[in-house]
Amino acid sequence: MKILIPCIVGAIIGYITNWLAIKMLFRPYEEKRVLGFKVPFTPGLIPKERQRIAKSVGETVGEHLLSKENLIEALCSKDVYNHIEVLVKDKINYISSSNRKLGEILLPLRNNIYDDIKELRDKGTFQEVIEDILLEKKEHIVSNNYRVLDLVGDKPVEGLKGYVDKNRLDISLYILSLIKEPQNAIKLKSAISKGISDNVNPLMAMFVNGDAIYNKVITFIEENIYKDSVQEEIVMALDNLIDRACGREVKELVGYLEDEYNNEGVSYISNKICHEIFNDTTINKVLDKIMNLSIKDILKGKEEMLSATLVPLVKTTYGKFIENQGEELVEILNVKGIVEKQINTFPVEFAEELILGIASKELKAITWLGALLGGIIGLLNPIISSI
Repeated sequence: MKILIPCIVGAIIGYITNWLAIKMLFRPYEEKRVLGFKVPFTPGLIPKERQRIAKSVGETVGEHLLSKENLIEALCSKDVYNHIEVLVKDKINYISSSNRKLGEILLPLRNNIYDDIKELRDKGTFQEVIEDILLEKKEHIVSNNYRVLDLVGDKPVEGLKGYVDKNRLDISLYILSLIKEPQNAIKLKSAISKGISDNVNPLMAMFVNGDAIYNKVITFIEENIYKDSVQEEIVMALDNLIDRACGREVKELVGYLEDEYNNEGVSYISNKICHEIFNDTTINKVLDKIMNLSIKDILKGKEEMLSATLVPLVKTTYGKFIENQGEELVEILNVKGIVEKQINTFPVEFAEELILGIASKELKAITWLGALLGGIIGLLNPIISSI
């Protein structure tokens, strides 16, 4: 009994001592006072040194575990690039299967696009581009003796002839209306009178009236304009006119334009094209048409091509960003500060639960180790005393 009792007492003391020491790491959570005097060892070690511990842990994590080099390496890992590829492909598939209109995405930018197009037009940027293209094409066409037909092709010409044939009556009546217009009537009457005076004996010319001949011609045309044979003649005449125009060399027309517009034919044409195509109404119509396009229709069948283009582009852009801004990004992230702040904001109870949850087995082992050491010391004490 002299040996057993000291052994048991020593084990109990060792167990309680270690258990109490572990508890005193956290407890009490706050400082205790009795009669205005601070109770020693209050609060517990961890609550008391929380800020120092938080700073130390933050520095350890920020400088060793999650250093700049480690974070940048992690941000450039193969897994990250694979995830980027998956994200881009998923986004393309999602957009390509969407029923959304292009305008739903670009609508906030529509007015800006409209203003930019108008500004480019007003600055003459479009006209300069068109003029450069026309000048380049002009030199090529003129040097190769192209005909008008070579440029427009057979189908537009056949289409134009078909339109003339289909609308023969309207065209015939339109020609009649042109002849009857006052300014044209005056010119025709004058031409008839001059033709009579130049080609008819003066005595006979006195009995021939230009106005009367003009009126008879108009009456004749009005009486016969609805006849199919007359209309067919008009159609044939217009077809011949079209064939003659298409058979002319383009350089003849270019030369005419250069002479007519003081050697600025290309500038004249480019200006006309620019202001006819890029007028406010046309710009709005084109933008409305674009905004109404279905994204699904635009991307249909182009998903793989789009992925093959965008995936490398996004990866390269991301890689360059990390390469150039990675260190600065990690600095702004401030891992040390985040860890320190989080530890300082944890309630002491939570920190206790966290540590005990992680090291519960080890702490229990330390407690029982205290009991073992206490038992051994209690066992050795009577033995040593008896010697």
